[in-house]
Amino acid sequence: MPKFEDLRDMLADIASLDPEVIEPDSAFFDDLGIETVMIMEFMNSLENKYGIQIPESDVPKINSISQLIRYINSKSN
Repeated sequence: MPKFEDLRDMLADIASLDPEVIEPDSAFFDDLGIETVMIMEFMNSLENKYGIQIPESDVPKINSISQLIRYINSKSN
């Protein structure tokens, strides 16, 4: 199961952000100003690291790391 800190650090690296500004409920677009292409790169990295599939149709439903963790946990059951 992914931990917040691991996902935060991965996202911070892709989006060139300070990890300390990313909170569990920080909205990717509204709070962090992350571009769509960065989110897609982040999702692809997650798929490779955790061996999961995140359909493109599900990506707009995932707007924060806390939502992402819930999504991954729901797919892992």
